[in-house]
Amino acid sequence: MTQPIRIGICGLGFMGLTHWRAITAIRGAEVTAVSTSRPDLVRSGKFTTRGNIGGPASGLNYRSVNVHERVEDLVRDPDVDVIDITLPTPLHEPTAMLALKAGKPAICEKPLAVSSRGAERIVRAFREAHIPFFVAHCIRFWPAYVAARKIVMGGKYGRVLYAGFTRLAGAPGWSRNGWMNKAKLSGAAAIDLHVHDTDFVQYLFGIPDAVSSHATGPKRGQLDQIVTAYLYNRQPSRLIMAESGWLSASGFGFTMRFRIEMEKATMTFGWDPKPGDLLLHMRSGKTLSLPLPSGDGYTRELAHFMDCIRKGDQSPLAPPECAVEALRTMEMELRSAKRHGKPVRVGS
Repeated sequence: MTQPIRIGICGLGFMGLTHWRAITAIRGAEVTAVSTSRPDLVRSGKFTTRGNIGGPASGLNYRSVNVHERVEDLVRDPDVDVIDITLPTPLHEPTAMLALKAGKPAICEKPLAVSSRGAERIVRAFREAHIPFFVAHCIRFWPAYVAARKIVMGGKYGRVLYAGFTRLAGAPGWSRNGWMNKAKLSGAAAIDLHVHDTDFVQYLFGIPDAVSSHATGPKRGQLDQIVTAYLYNRQPSRLIMAESGWLSASGFGFTMRFRIEMEKATMTFGWDPKPGDLLLHMRSGKTLSLPLPSGDGYTRELAHFMDCIRKGDQSPLAPPECAVEALRTMEMELRSAKRHGKPVRVGS
């Protein structure tokens, strides 16, 4: 019998507990250690947190894992094979480098860094060391988005004329010391939340030739709402849009949805505030509810990463370079927003 992959989770905020809960559903993987600044709460089993998606991490066996207060101790833990980084964004790079020094594969939450330069440093270092490294772009694995991409790529319903992606929430008040609301640390919603749809647009349609963006926020320089048009020279009449933000009131809840207009059908999906069906609206007037793969994006991505680690490979579905490319495009979006929507070439 193959030994399970032993995972150490660095950081037990919303995403850390989300990853832990997802890993419990994956065969051949187990959480053997965690690092947190609140070890007593973890050992007592009274640890809770809040976030956009997913409920409390109930049913986790807190007493079965090694609990470390320092990340350095978790990385050196002999009971840990893989480092799972779910810490605040500014801590991604130093923690990834600790994993690299220990020769251990690492998984890191998005955004990989606040800048594309920081993200590129991490990815290059792991590539040069030939150690698997994964960035958790969960939307590439989210069932409705997986199915939608397959339909678009298949071309059965004709070419895409319009695609609109939306991701909205209230301000992330659950982040410790409010770090997510500090643009220098998180990039604010324009990076931390918007990264999902920018990456998926590029996964579905390729890297755009240019972007045109508008953004706003309650404080000068903090962009908590952004709307972007992704421009493709080879198909100038096609309109690809994405809107993301956390300006909404706390009672609004979390929403993600998309609408894709093809020549022969309209495809829609919404999580508003609970997951809906993936629907295909035919030009004849008939609407079909499409079957979806099982699991959520978190479980599916982590299960995929475990398969890659067993093979000693990088991910073909979400190579770490995609995280760098998404950040580069978002930097151009922010440049365009500062110019009040003036198109900016991607890579310029």
